[in-house]
Amino acid sequence: MLTPMVIGAAIGALLIFLGFVALVSQKTYLDPKTNAPIEIDLPILGKMRANYPALVFVFLGCALVVFGLNKYTGVQTDHWQIDGTMISDNPIADWQSGKLQVFPVFDCNVTPLNAKTGTFTFTIDVPQGTPIEDEIQRIQYTNAEGNMLIIPKDQLQLKQKHQESMLVAETPTSRSYKVQLVAIPR
Repeated sequence: MLTPMVIGAAIGALLIFLGFVALVSQKTYLDPKTNAPIEIDLPILGKMRANYPALVFVFLGCALVVFGLNKYTGVQTDHWQIDGTMISDNPIADWQSGKLQVFPVFDCNVTPLNAKTGTFTFTIDVPQGTPIEDEIQRIQYTNAEGNMLIIPKDQLQLKQKHQESMLVAETPTSRSYKVQLVAIPR
């Protein structure tokens, strides 16, 4: 999606380019009354005898680019922390032997599972004001002993309805889960 800043910067860049092309072509404008080249007085640069429409393009383009970049704030994000504890009826010697996945795949910092306790933590940046449940569709873990699946949106709804939920704690920018590992039948 094109933002006003991107459009303004593109127009500014186009104006700079057109002004540069016009300056290179060196058409000098003459005053119709005196038939002498027109001189303009520019702040900082002083008097210039040149092609003033080209200079206007260049300076207007530079002004648009500078204004656009000054107004651009970027995408504001919230830093979220998601953590959880997995428990199993059968002792698991090494929780790190499995694979923890977040869908859709994000650039996030995942702290590896604790080998002995089955805890995990990851942090993720999402657009400001967006609930994490709108961004993460599922979290799953699989190893040779079993697997677990968390659907964050479903777990939040269960918690809000005061029903049994894997979501044990929530804040405006964090979620904490406690999940039972489902054993794989042998």
